[in-house]
Amino acid sequence: MRHPADLARRAARFYTTHLRRLLLEAPEEGPLVQLALQPPTAAAAAADAQAVREFITAWEDADCEVEWTVKRLGAFGPTRLPQRASLRTLGELARWAERGLTPEEARQLPVAPAQSVRLAAALADLLPRYPQADRQALRRHLRALAELHRGGQLEVLRAVADWVRAHSAEATAMSPRAIPVAGADSKFYDTHRRLIQALTGAHDFAPPVVLVEISVLDSGCHIGGFRHLAVPEDTFRAGDFPTRWAGEHPLRAVLWVENRASFLALPPLEGVLAIFGQGFQLPGSDAPWMREVDCVYWGDIDTHGLNIFGRLRTRQPHAEAILMDHATATACLGVAVVEDSPAGTPAESLDADMRALFTQLGAWGQARIEQERIPQHIARTALTRRFAAGAPAD
Repeated sequence: MRHPADLARRAARFYTTHLRRLLLEAPEEGPLVQLALQPPTAAAAAADAQAVREFITAWEDADCEVEWTVKRLGAFGPTRLPQRASLRTLGELARWAERGLTPEEARQLPVAPAQSVRLAAALADLLPRYPQADRQALRRHLRALAELHRGGQLEVLRAVADWVRAHSAEATAMSPRAIPVAGADSKFYDTHRRLIQALTGAHDFAPPVVLVEISVLDSGCHIGGFRHLAVPEDTFRAGDFPTRWAGEHPLRAVLWVENRASFLALPPLEGVLAIFGQGFQLPGSDAPWMREVDCVYWGDIDTHGLNIFGRLRTRQPHAEAILMDHATATACLGVAVVEDSPAGTPAESLDADMRALFTQLGAWGQARIEQERIPQHIARTALTRRFAAGAPAD
């Protein structure tokens, strides 16, 4: 004999497995779930009459479609017994699935059963507007759709998608943050870009302007009258950019710095232009003119910091690192923390010493020494010596 708890577990499995199809495709003909209830035999009824009574009562009270049959159960005579239970609608399925899910299983679902019927109705209204929508992509982003629905933002999604579809030519000259749709903040498109593109197809906006933040460390020099400025990446890359440097000393070196706090705390250095590297972004690092000057990188002593330097070396093969060696790491190990998500392998462009340091960091318990934690006197001394006027490359 099968009981309502068995139907609940069957419903939970079906809901979990077929949720995306149920919400994003047309309803199926016939029942979604059927369960043969295996009514008792005469022998089973004779062995445990109370269990048979409870079985019959449970299905009489069940809030689902139940198919009944009449069987002779020995001394009981002809008895009306439940034979098959069916769940035909998403609402019935969701109600029973909720009973069969564990709390942990329910938390893992992109759409809770209690929300599914309302979301299905909303999607049935939304999706016909976009006949070319990528249904596979929408399946992948079902959780995002559910979150928008819970927050009352599904209509905003529709309005943004409609605007993008109707203004594709105009969009190429503007930022997605400027989309003029009520209820959509400036980050709405960026946050839901993949979902919007799943509805409308690919579309182009004006590429963002990438700025390179630079600082002239030589107090006797400037660029256009400024010592600290941000310039468009294309301007920075241009071959004539070094001609904008003016002052008492020529531009002879660039110093890339991974983190902004360290970038802003650099000491005065004659003929040196500091560049904020912005982690892995390294904006403008492929500038051809940089091959004509000394190129130095300073970042965190961790696996990602080493690999960022490796990326710079693929663009500027003559680049060297400073304050990222075994001696500095050993001296500053007391301020190390654990790197949460270390890189798996060192960049191919790293030399043997840096590869050895990459491995050693793991041996130290995945140590990470942030460049901001290196004592100021150590950092300033190393930088001043490295860029002393006329000093040879290390």
